[in-house]
Amino acid sequence: MRSCKMVRVASVLGLVMLSVALLILSLISYVSLKKDNIFGAPRAAGPGGPRMYMFHAGFRSQFALKFLDPSFVPITNSLSHELQEKPSKWAFNRTAFAHQRQEILQHVDVIKNFSLTKNSVRIGQLMHYDYSSHKYWKNKHLSPKRLSTGILMYTLASAICEEIHLYGFWPFGFDPHTREDLPYHYYDKKGTKFTTKWQESHQLPAEFQLLYRMHGEGLAKLTLSHCA
Repeated sequence: MRSCKMVRVASVLGLVMLSVALLILSLISYVSLKKDNIFGAPRAAGPGGPRMYMFHAGFRSQFALKFLDPSFVPITNSLSHELQEKPSKWAFNRTAFAHQRQEILQHVDVIKNFSLTKNSVRIGQLMHYDYSSHKYWKNKHLSPKRLSTGILMYTLASAICEEIHLYGFWPFGFDPHTREDLPYHYYDKKGTKFTTKWQESHQLPAEFQLLYRMHGEGLAKLTLSHCA
């Protein structure tokens, strides 16, 4: 009888210790989330603008979800399927593209910003030092400290190209097809978290959402499939 009771007590103690361990891990995760402030809306979210929220799945991986905006299409395999497997449904809207080009040229001096001379070359040359391009994108509810190189390249392309196809603009730390960790932005580390450290410079998820909407409007063709 005593041995039975001791076994039961040991089992109860084991369950208690396991519960405490899980509670500690949960608290660590919660404190990490609070510290990074990843539940707060990014600065791009203005009145009526988009709100991006981050959450942890387990203790390692993370995903981005969109709330409070019915027009947003969740980032899932179905989105990738829509972008890749049904190209015939995408049609270039030449009229809307021409209108957007005129809007951009009203805010951005393309010749000044993108012309490189021997005396003007500097670190971060690609318009990072000149914020005229931010004026246009701010009207689209996108106002980070610095626009990403990807969105700046779109700004350049919109002024000099007849049609734009974007490849590889995927700002999340996981593969949309396999869910495996990916190198984030231009860093080599895989599975990097999008936290306030990134938001201090860029708003990549918000840029992706904007580009996806432009894809739907026929302004640019987004391609997310793997390179051959």
